[in-house]
Amino acid sequence: MAEDIKLQYGMCNIYVDGIQEFKLQGDVAEFSAEPEYEDIDLYEIPHYDKVVTGWNVTFKVVLEDNSYQALKAGLPMLEETIDDTTGDTISFTDGKLMQRGRDKAKELRIHPRELDEADTKFDLTIFKAFPVSAYEKKFGKELSKWEIEFVGLSKTADPKAVGNYFKIGE
Repeated sequence: MAEDIKLQYGMCNIYVDGIQEFKLQGDVAEFSAEPEYEDIDLYEIPHYDKVVTGWNVTFKVVLEDNSYQALKAGLPMLEETIDDTTGDTISFTDGKLMQRGRDKAKELRIHPRELDEADTKFDLTIFKAFPVSAYEKKFGKELSKWEIEFVGLSKTADPKAVGNYFKIGE
C-alpha cells in the first residue's frame, strides 16, 4: 500500500485578528516554536530530567506590501491620524512611551496558500503575536521589502494552562 507523502510549498496568507492584513509576501516566511527547558539535576545524578518553562514562538515574514494596513499591523505602537471627513488614514506618528505590548498583541493565523481556505488543518496560530522589528524603508533601483518579526506572548499568566502560545491545525 502506497503512503501519501505531503510536501508543503508556496506562500501563505497571513491574518491578524481574522483579517488578511498583508497582501504581498516578498520572500520566505518562517514560523518557529522552540520550547525553553530547565534542567533538573539531582545531587548525585546530573541531567536527570528537563521541564518545559516556556516557549519561544516567532514568525518572520518579508513583505512587499507598502500599505497603511501593513504599517498598523507591523508597528502597533504608532498613533494613527484619520481624516474626519473621509475616514481615511492621513499619517502615523510615533506613539506614547511606556505602552504595554501585551495590550496591542493580536492573534496571528498563517494559512498555507496552496490549501483551500476552509482547510485549516495545517494553519499555524499565535494567540498573542506582537511585532518587534524595526521599520526600514530603502530607496533605490530594487524593490523595497520590509521584514517583520512577531513574537508570541503568553495568552495567560497561568503556567498550567494549555494553549498559551500557539496551535498547529484547526
